[in-house]
Amino acid sequence: AAAATFNGGPKSSDEDTAVPKPSMKTTTAAVPLCCGGNRFLAVVHRLAASRSISARVTACNLGPVLWGHLDFPHQLQLRGVITRALHDVEVLVRKSTAAVLHEIAELVFDPKSVPWLVLMCERAMTDPEPQLRAVAMTLTWHLAEHLPNAFMGDASKGSRSLSRLPSRSDPL
Repeated sequence: AAAATFNGGPKSSDEDTAVPKPSMKTTTAAVPLCCGGNRFLAVVHRLAASRSISARVTACNLGPVLWGHLDFPHQLQLRGVITRALHDVEVLVRKSTAAVLHEIAELVFDPKSVPWLVLMCERAMTDPEPQLRAVAMTLTWHLAEHLPNAFMGDASKGSRSLSRLPSRSDPL
């Protein structure tokens, strides 16, 4: 019953009964289809869908841990979780999401992720909470500091991996 609800399927009154339908899987090891078979993303999605503030914060805090281990399609799913968290009703969730974005900005060495991070900075800067707007300014600076990694450097070494930036006349 939980898997059907988690996958966004309609919940019927038959799902509340203790007798499983023949078409339902009775194993608990099944990974929801929304996660592409990735068990870690399934946990993140489950936490992000919780009513608990601490669970939603935890879902976001797992982002930097998983980021480097996911291929691009799974990173897109993780980005969706983080984007929703930045739009959360609770200020605490949005603030912790901004901190997570700081960590992800350090890990980014893929130019495909930069537009999303810039969009997240823009969203955080327009937040109604003044403290979050201040954090967003720091996040924007932090992202700008690490942008060279996305195009020329190695994120595993941080922004210090670039000994010097090329001159403006260098065509790359």
